[in-house]
Amino acid sequence: MNYDTMQWTIIGLAVFASAVYAIRKLAPNAVRRTRTKLALMFLQPDCSPTERKLGRWLAPKPQPSGACGSTSCNGCGDSKSSAR
Repeated sequence: MNYDTMQWTIIGLAVFASAVYAIRKLAPNAVRRTRTKLALMFLQPDCSPTERKLGRWLAPKPQPSGACGSTSCNGCGDSKSSAR
């Protein structure tokens, strides 16, 4: 592997990691729906034990009362304040 290939691989991984982080931060419900669909696909009775283990790992954790895990609506700072 030459230097250019290694450099572009590292840049690609950094861009991919940034995109995943942004999607998880900006669209948590879409990520949750996608993880649920994938988990259900892998948890079918005719799947292998490895696939079921992957499905259990992919399954989203149960949501607490607040969508972001906190008890306040301002926990993630995405709600609009009425005083501007």
